[in-house]
Amino acid sequence: SLYVISIGNNNLEGALSSLSTLRNMTSLSLIYCNSITGSLSDFRELVNLEWLDLGQCRNVEGLLSDLRSLPRLKSLDLAGTRVVADAPRISVDAQLIGPEDFSCLHYAGNIGYPWSVNDADAYMRFKYVKSNGRWRCMNEHDDLRLHRKSPDFYEPSLGDLPEGEGKSRLSEGPFRLEFVKVGPRVGWRWSCGDGWGDYYYFETNWLEPPPSPSDEGYSEYCEDLEIDTKEDLGPFRGLYNPPATEEEYIGVVAAFIRTPSTFTRNVRPKTE
Repeated sequence: SLYVISIGNNNLEGALSSLSTLRNMTSLSLIYCNSITGSLSDFRELVNLEWLDLGQCRNVEGLLSDLRSLPRLKSLDLAGTRVVADAPRISVDAQLIGPEDFSCLHYAGNIGYPWSVNDADAYMRFKYVKSNGRWRCMNEHDDLRLHRKSPDFYEPSLGDLPEGEGKSRLSEGPFRLEFVKVGPRVGWRWSCGDGWGDYYYFETNWLEPPPSPSDEGYSEYCEDLEIDTKEDLGPFRGLYNPPATEEEYIGVVAAFIRTPSTFTRNVRPKTE
């Protein structure tokens, strides 16, 4: 019986279903095997699997919940696949993942992509809970975004808008996701950018309550809160989620490009 399979960076062809009988397998890595096809449902019987890395297997699809039957799964990475992170349908309530789901998972890299804007909060909570507060694990992958086949996804056409402040940042569309950390507090937000690190951000959706005014470092937290979550909001000040349609998005962007001075921007104070 095979217990460990590690095959990466090659043109290996085949179907994941061919592995479904290897029930003793504990570790599987097929990173950058772009010709491999199949669905996560092919792994439902691999109940001993602890480590699964399908990073950049671009023809692998399925639902994240297809793996909920794997009681020993500890580490998971699905970056670059077609997997839908259907987190809201795997016992995610307003605060926590259900204890019966992925109870052993302690590393969740890229776990697929949320299928709708409304799924994003549960998706980010899932990653937050399964990262156990480890900031590196939360933000190790910068490819957190809405699924490109989502009915909510659009690629805005800004060609008819005049050139103006921030237009290059806004042409990509508002569907990137990222975690935010201010003091002891963690949250998440949407963003859009030019792909080179120049972004505008939406308001932060917090996953934790604010510290108490009596807590040590509270004043520093308040200062950092303004700097880290309020600058570079641009046209998205007051918005927590992307506009529902491309037309609405273009309208928001057009208003900003025409009159950017009306969109106040915080500037990081100089330090002596």
